Amino acid sequence: MVTSLRQSTILIATSRTMTSFRILHVLARVLFVAALCTPIGARANQTSEQFVQERAARVVAILNSSESIAQKRDGLTQLVEENVGIERIAYYTLGKYRAEAKPEDLESYVAAFRAYLFAYYIRPAAGFSGITLTVTGSTDVPGGKGAIVHTVAKTPGKTELDWYVLDDSSIVDVEIAGISAANLLRAQVSAVLALNGGKVSAATDLLKTLVGKA
Repeated sequence: MVTSLRQSTILIATSRTMTSFRILHVLARVLFVAALCTPIGARANQTSEQFVQERAARVVAILNSSESIAQKRDGLTQLVEENVGIERIAYYTLGKYRAEAKPEDLESYVAAFRAYLFAYYIRPAAGFSGITLTVTGSTDVPGGKGAIVHTVAKTPGKTELDWYVLDDSSIVDVEIAGISAANLLRAQVSAVLALNGGKVSAATDLLKTLVGKA
């Protein structure tokens, strides 16, 4: 019982105490940038900036619309399902434990992670409005590894966000006020795995339990 409580606390702490982070995390999963591979860094990528701004407008339009909460949830869900590489993010959160996991365990974990992501990060944001997001610039990552697009979000507070985008047009991380979303999720999942001998199935079961309580 104590272990289960500790595991649950690790995974839901952010959802209960960092509402602003959760709202902005929605934007991180639906803004997909067509990053250009460039061997020399520090050149502004205007194409990527425009791409981010266009998709930001779609998200903001949903959140600020007069539609019902259910309709907004459906709209956000569709955008994320069509664009985000949830499987890649899920694998990243497993860290070193992914290498020893069985294929069937990985498949189950990805499915549970997807459900958790929507339950705690995507769907709750449908109840918020008055959000704006503006692109302020971008920087190519050296070595042709993608680009970092800089933005400012108002919810109504002002927060700076940096999006790390690969050259396959998928966002793999976003720093919100200096906090890495991907690393935060990875730390939470790794803590749970460490309490269970690295068994991915344990993390999967806990995610399913949390989704059932959402």
